[in-house]
Amino acid sequence: MRFSAEAIENKKIQLDAIDKYPELVKDVVAGHIDEDFTLQRLRRYWEPGGGATLYCIVTKVSRYFLKVKHASVFVESMLESETDYIRLPSLQNEANFLSILQSDDVPDLLFYEERNGFSFLAMEMLTPFAEGVDTLLVSELLAAWTDLESFVRSLYDRGIVHTDLHEGNLCFRKSRIVVCDFEEARCLAQHLPFTESLDYCGQNRYGEVGSFPSETNKGIPGLTSLLRLKEVFKSRIRTALLRYLVECKFDHTCSFNADVLQHEDSRIYQSVDCDGILITGQRPLLDGRKHILQYLLAKHWIESKEALHHIDLGSNLGTFCFVAATVPYVSASIGLEAFDRYIVAANALRFLYDAEKASFVRFVCGESKLKDLGMGGEIICTMLSVYHHVENREFFLSDLLSNRPVMLLAEFATQERYYPERGSLVAEIEYIRDYLGYKAANTVSVSSDYKRPLVLFSDGTLKKIDNIYFRMAGKKFFKWALSVLITARGAGRLNR
Repeated sequence: MRFSAEAIENKKIQLDAIDKYPELVKDVVAGHIDEDFTLQRLRRYWEPGGGATLYCIVTKVSRYFLKVKHASVFVESMLESETDYIRLPSLQNEANFLSILQSDDVPDLLFYEERNGFSFLAMEMLTPFAEGVDTLLVSELLAAWTDLESFVRSLYDRGIVHTDLHEGNLCFRKSRIVVCDFEEARCLAQHLPFTESLDYCGQNRYGEVGSFPSETNKGIPGLTSLLRLKEVFKSRIRTALLRYLVECKFDHTCSFNADVLQHEDSRIYQSVDCDGILITGQRPLLDGRKHILQYLLAKHWIESKEALHHIDLGSNLGTFCFVAATVPYVSASIGLEAFDRYIVAANALRFLYDAEKASFVRFVCGESKLKDLGMGGEIICTMLSVYHHVENREFFLSDLLSNRPVMLLAEFATQERYYPERGSLVAEIEYIRDYLGYKAANTVSVSSDYKRPLVLFSDGTLKKIDNIYFRMAGKKFFKWALSVLITARGAGRLNR
């Protein structure tokens, strides 16, 4: 980004020049508002910033935001790929874009006028980001980010670049995020993917947007783009999620918990170790079941050329989806969860993990249908300590059969009271194997905490090396051993 010495000099000379003409401000506003009003002076987000003098127009029923700047202060920036500066008054440039865009994602324009050498731009009064963000719930923060990213993508699609995306230029209309300050926006079609665009990553062959002045504003450093704003949102979501996770207990208060004899437990169910959040839950942090899933995914990838998807039935906080989503040979991992509270928490963790390939869907085993997910390719499914909570098992198994995974890794509760139809866990496992038509149901491990069997339903035959890796699950050197296997037996497959 380059900056016009002339525009910056004009800004210095004319900074708050409107203070000499208070009646002019009142006359301009009176020409657009047919009711009594008062003007309240507002401070700038930083000094001198864009150099506008800021007011709040207060009436009996409304409040409006007014920016005033000398018309000689034109758009001061120029991208490296541009040949000249946009010699429009910067407030006129902003008014033009607000008129073009006219959506819930930008402020409503009240009026723009030029008089006596000054530009006057009035719009709806919104809540600044810093004031509104702390009141938002985790779900609202996630929705705000989704809306923000979607809107910036729409700008890209229309050949518009904002160039100055940071929290000082974001506001809220209640919980709805709104992008403000289009003074330095421009029309520029970028012939590259959205994730390489200026408003997304801040720099590309067209130039570079400005840097957030973190030293003077005590913020996260970086270019004024979505990538930097994502770190701002992560900080907020992390704080809100810590409060939210306290309420994510899997006990008798959860309507989908079929264990009527479960003791009171204040812990969350799955442990969390993510981006500064470390919470030990009912299931261990060092969980060997994760390693078994990693091995099965690698085993399938080595043996098959098909696209691989993962689904996790009863995904809770999404632990096993995040394991699968990090694997390059997994196209997508979908967590299916009945409890809305867990879906919100899992989506927050997905945001913190940057787990783009993971997603979470409300799904009630025994009621919902897998075919509605529209997943293609071959599926590896995990069903860990879920089956004994399923009420309509015949419907569930029928649905699973119609969307039969190539492998099903299941962890079963050992209490015989959960299997009244067949009378025992052993009989239930055999019934599931026969119903789903698998050739084998092998107990590959036992969970370290609850001592529950992990049963692999598949059509393949386990080899000696498979059992070696199953026994290594949970050991510190497992990842190294798995990398050796992938290098030795899967060389070149990633590049196919």
